[in-house]
Amino acid sequence: MADENGVAANRQPVTVKAALATPAPPSLSASTPRRSLYPPKQWSFFAFAGLVLPLIFALGYVSVHLHYELPEPRVEQFSLAGQPTFSEVSAMRYIRDLAAYADGTPKYRIVGTKEMVETDNYILDEIAAIREQVVRQHPDGGMQIEVFHQIGDGTHLFDFMDKKVWKKYFGISNVIVRLSDGTQNSKANAVLVNAHSDSTLPSPGAADDLVGVAVMLEALRVMGMGERKLTNAVIFLFNGAEESLQDASHLFITQHPLRHSVRAVINLEACGTDGKEIVFQATSPEMIRALAKTPSPYATIIASEIFKTGLIASDTDFRQFVQYGNLTGLDMALVQNSYRYHTMLDTADAIQPGSVQHMGDNTIALLEYLTSPETSMGNSPEPTPNLPSAPTSHTIFFSAFGGKVFVVYSRATATLAYGILAALTAVVVSDRVDWSKDGRAHLLAIVGVLGSMVASIASANAVAFLTSTVFGKSMSWFRQETFPLMLFGPPALLGAVLWQYFFVANRVRSPIATIPQDAAESALLEHASLVGQTIYNTAVTLFAHSLGVGSAYLFATSAVSNLLALIVNDYLLRRKSRGLHLMTYSLPLLVGVEGMIGFLDLFVPLTGRMGADAPVDFIIAILVGALGLVALPMFLPFCHRWGASFTARLLVFLAFTSIFSVGWFMRPSWSQYDAQHPKRLLVLHMENTTTSPPEFHLHVASVDGIPFFDLVKSATAGLTAPESVPEPTLADDLSVDWDVIYPVSQFLTTYRIPLPPPAVTYSSPWLDTFQVSVKQIRLNAVKQTKSIDIVLQHPGIMWPVIAFDADVVAWDLPEPPQRGVIRHHVKSVASYGVTEFPVSVTVQLTPEQFAAAIREDQRAKGQRADESDEDRALSALRIDYSGLDVHGMYPASVQSDDAEEARARQIARGTKPGMIFFEKMYKRLQKEPGLPRNNAPPTMPRMQRGLPQKRKLPGVKKVVVVSSGKGGVGKSSVAVNLALALSSIQATGLEGAKPRVGLLDLDIFGPSIPKLMGLEGAGEPMLTSDNRLTPLRAHGLPCMSMGFLLPNTAPDPSNPASDPADTPVVWRGMMVMKAVQQLLFDVDWRAGTSGHDLDVLVIDTPPGTGDVTLSLGQLVEVDGSVIVSTPQNVALIDTRKGVATFRKLGIPITGAVLNMSYFHVPGTPASEKHYLFGPPTAFESACAALGLDVLAQIPIEPDVSTQGDRGTPVVLRGTPEPASASDEFKRLAEKVWSRVH
Repeated sequence: MADENGVAANRQPVTVKAALATPAPPSLSASTPRRSLYPPKQWSFFAFAGLVLPLIFALGYVSVHLHYELPEPRVEQFSLAGQPTFSEVSAMRYIRDLAAYADGTPKYRIVGTKEMVETDNYILDEIAAIREQVVRQHPDGGMQIEVFHQIGDGTHLFDFMDKKVWKKYFGISNVIVRLSDGTQNSKANAVLVNAHSDSTLPSPGAADDLVGVAVMLEALRVMGMGERKLTNAVIFLFNGAEESLQDASHLFITQHPLRHSVRAVINLEACGTDGKEIVFQATSPEMIRALAKTPSPYATIIASEIFKTGLIASDTDFRQFVQYGNLTGLDMALVQNSYRYHTMLDTADAIQPGSVQHMGDNTIALLEYLTSPETSMGNSPEPTPNLPSAPTSHTIFFSAFGGKVFVVYSRATATLAYGILAALTAVVVSDRVDWSKDGRAHLLAIVGVLGSMVASIASANAVAFLTSTVFGKSMSWFRQETFPLMLFGPPALLGAVLWQYFFVANRVRSPIATIPQDAAESALLEHASLVGQTIYNTAVTLFAHSLGVGSAYLFATSAVSNLLALIVNDYLLRRKSRGLHLMTYSLPLLVGVEGMIGFLDLFVPLTGRMGADAPVDFIIAILVGALGLVALPMFLPFCHRWGASFTARLLVFLAFTSIFSVGWFMRPSWSQYDAQHPKRLLVLHMENTTTSPPEFHLHVASVDGIPFFDLVKSATAGLTAPESVPEPTLADDLSVDWDVIYPVSQFLTTYRIPLPPPAVTYSSPWLDTFQVSVKQIRLNAVKQTKSIDIVLQHPGIMWPVIAFDADVVAWDLPEPPQRGVIRHHVKSVASYGVTEFPVSVTVQLTPEQFAAAIREDQRAKGQRADESDEDRALSALRIDYSGLDVHGMYPASVQSDDAEEARARQIARGTKPGMIFFEKMYKRLQKEPGLPRNNAPPTMPRMQRGLPQKRKLPGVKKVVVVSSGKGGVGKSSVAVNLALALSSIQATGLEGAKPRVGLLDLDIFGPSIPKLMGLEGAGEPMLTSDNRLTPLRAHGLPCMSMGFLLPNTAPDPSNPASDPADTPVVWRGMMVMKAVQQLLFDVDWRAGTSGHDLDVLVIDTPPGTGDVTLSLGQLVEVDGSVIVSTPQNVALIDTRKGVATFRKLGIPITGAVLNMSYFHVPGTPASEKHYLFGPPTAFESACAALGLDVLAQIPIEPDVSTQGDRGTPVVLRGTPEPASASDEFKRLAEKVWSRVH
């Protein structure tokens, strides 16, 4: 049997008696309130696991839930009281319009392309529409919107990771909007809000940074339509060139007249697609106070201090505003799930519902505060100074519990608070610890906290070395943010326990102890560990604060939680005994969990783009090892609770867990990547025009350190030169091949592969067009310098780069050059149509070079008749230049909404070697048309008595079918609008939350959902790790349709009018059945709702009573159905057949809907209805005879059709008419919800 401490009590009785009689109870007096030597009765480990662990896990769950919690996306643009509100649905419309072409294919808005011209025009049009609304709302001019379209040239220095890049830009554009109350008092001072509308080369940039653009457009509407007077103006900067190294923001802050009125800046960015936006730079106390006014601030001074160290190799427009405008402010960004950042996965459907709403709500709250009398910014009829900047540590701020709590205090307050913390710690510890008797144990415990931290980090790094170096499987944890906890967590805890066992417990415990003595020593060590953590965290807080580290608050919060646990334990729960009460373990848990998951959310995806030389395994191991003990503050006391034998068993358990974890991640079938967490590869098809004939090479680069030679070899097999092997190259300052992305190229691991020579008939289009010409050369005999004016002509080429080695004395750039013969890079970016890149430099020559230059100058003037290759080589300035073919980016250059540009791109696809190569490469990797096939057969319900057994759809609570007996009655339109209306109602049974609704299109032969939901050409759905389809998202709904799985190519390429939508599905029989089964059972609906079950799935079935309807009725438990008809008799006949079929299949019928029932003339009373197809009496009689309820009668409205064709169903926009189709759909949704629940 076991004693009360969980220690085996199988020793000799005489020994126990002797032990009980040996120690004398210590004498206690009022003046010495010390603990009793005898510990109280403690619960066994099993009682702890059964009662306390669930509480601890519950608290951890609450912390995680609050961390990831997002607001519900708002559909309505106005509140019930008529006040304008931020609508994520409206914002997502802007994102979808700009992130995709008209057919839904992702659009790449790269500076220098036609798409950027179209983007500016779109933003200007939307601003004009908003301004019209504002003018109607404020006819007296109480709110004024001014629009400026800035286009200009400039130069600036971009210093990134110790590399200097000079930038010249030409024709770069900004769309600028000033919102004010129309008075000069309001316009004198302004807050600037910035987001960029361009995207980087391989990404549609839906999150980065169309989220910021959409938030600004919605904020402009909300604030402009409001009635609140603005004491300061708001300037919205839609900048058109950030990804090209922050050119447009530099243009505004150095040249636009409005820059003089800007007092602070809010920069909206994204390097992820999910979660809350985090403030990772905050440089003004007033802006931090403004942040505290937001509904859910998510910020910490830790992020600001980490960003300042340069550990995060990233930069934003915020730098330009600080450097050239001397501005302070906030730099905010979405950061979660940054696996998609700068990849083709950054699409509108990838943005997590609620993220845009969160950023929008917070941005509007910031602007409302900064334009109110409360703020210290502006509020004067005269221009005021910019908001002052202060060192990060001067204002400490952090959020907790997902932004439910936001704490702000000054450094002076911190000094006082930390001093009080230290004093309280000293008082409590001196009162409750007998240092004369137990001092050694407590000193060992204090040192043991630091020792355990070091041992934890060391053990985690040992596993990092084992997995990355010995096994050669670096980043095995990469594809999920929590995987590092599984791989490095057990060994980190093992290291901490090892230190506690050998360097703390073994120095306190007796070599041979009786059961009571062992229990007393365990209680002493348990209590001493908590005391040690309290003292350690307090000491680190004071030390870090003295160094000016604002992040010292992290240790202060840990010290406060430890001290609180100590006070509760010693003065309330265990006043007269030693050890810790079980409830003490639950108190400090909430402190560290949120911090750990926040760090991992940021750093784990970041490691995929930190470069080949970054020791990412060790970085993540250090994070887990260091933060593990912070997230589990009571782990060290826990090690000692049940005696030395328990500590030993814990060591064995953690050792075996570590071995299992390493084995799991090292197994051959385990991959670091999957479809949603990809490896980043950059591919360049390079044409060298300096050779004759031109040579072609393929350059492939990776931005992480995982070897990829075999991947390159297999991906290019058969496409490269015969017997060619990928050759490693060095992407350093001298590597011309990667100059187009310099200085990012310094992080790359690169390979070079020769390509086959071009066809004999190939004539390079660049030989006579892409070239450097010298406009003027001037020699200075006194200074022995040569001044050169050159122009790089680059028609059809974007982002050209000039690189050269020289001792530059002067140039036409704004800062003096660095002297000495060094490598210089000058990059240019220009708007669509600009084709010249001029540069003027003056270089210092050696005497030999200058003499050769004089002779060459004489020859050029005809003063010398000889020729000298040596003089030419000595005097020449070698210039390397390169650029990107504007029609040679795949898939960015595949299509265009502009007819002329589309024709040019189609020609390029068939003639340019690069596009032909990429087309072949893509086709080789592309899956076959049709449904993605799993390795396992489609999930089939078990057969019973010859008929399939009905069952629930996975991840779906309720299923509602929308059907019709005849085609052409508007069934799909009803299904789409019903689903959207269901997602917006205040449903009963969900505690005020709105239902999670999905939409499934089972019409195999004529899918309409892609068109009606604006998802045409959106691409094939991704497969999850278990080979299930991930729904695409539109208007907040996860959607699945056969239309997503058909090839996105025209059925007749020779016919220009042929469209991908014309592709027929020529299936029958078992092929149709298998497709239906996969659409029903192989879709992961939880992947479309961030892990939640759908409350309702609306299924749009094909018309009639064919195989699809029969399969649905036999396989799935359906909770309700809606039968759609029109007033015509022929439709009613087929409706009766459909009702009969549903009843035979056991499908419950919720009711019927009469579509196209009547027409209402706008402006007339709602009672005046015109029945174009006859009165609804026949329909109502038929429903009465069939026992069906009439759920709704939908009027004929042009908007139902036109909005559906645009992919924005009518229920999203509504209509002011009293008897509108939108209202009918909402009433229909409420009836359907109430009847299926």
